[in-house]
Amino acid sequence: MSAACPDGPPGSRAWPHSCLMLALLSAAAMALVPAPERGTLGWQWGQALQQPWSLWTAALFDASKSQWCANLALLMLLAVCGAGLGAQRRDALCLWLAWPLATQGLRWWPELNGLVGLSGVTHAAGAILIVRALDRHRGVALIALLALALKLGIEHGWATPRLFSPSWDSSVLYALHLSGALTGLALALLVRGGWRRAARSP
Repeated sequence: MSAACPDGPPGSRAWPHSCLMLALLSAAAMALVPAPERGTLGWQWGQALQQPWSLWTAALFDASKSQWCANLALLMLLAVCGAGLGAQRRDALCLWLAWPLATQGLRWWPELNGLVGLSGVTHAAGAILIVRALDRHRGVALIALLALALKLGIEHGWATPRLFSPSWDSSVLYALHLSGALTGLALALLVRGGWRRAARSP
């Protein structure tokens, strides 16, 4: 016999509720914190130990309102997609863990400083849902994974961590996209592997 592993009911609302909670926190931060003061809540290389809260607060803001609106809309779309894919509590847990860890991943780029951005969370969420889709929609998951890899490859955030975009009238943090996607993917695969092993154990 196999032991059941608590992963939430088939209709678990943990994922959409988590996406909604992140969106509300971000909306509150953008509305209540004046633009000049947002930089003090951003992530700064070399000061993460002195300002650990920046691992969370940096992801609540975006450099421009248009960029923030796009990321917020994407987060809501991912909430709906996750509900359709049957995302569970373990997926929501990965999302909450990816929130600060994606920001911490920016330590690989010492030239970056004073950064804010919601895109790390959205890229992490997308990667987590790709892993979730592997169980029932493997073909779709592989296509989505290839599309994500192609996007990250075109951006080549490892060499160009930040680039000014006239379309957004602000800098786009390609490094944060890369960090978020890799963090979400690694966490989801790790939790998925642990859950499958627990489900098989006598």
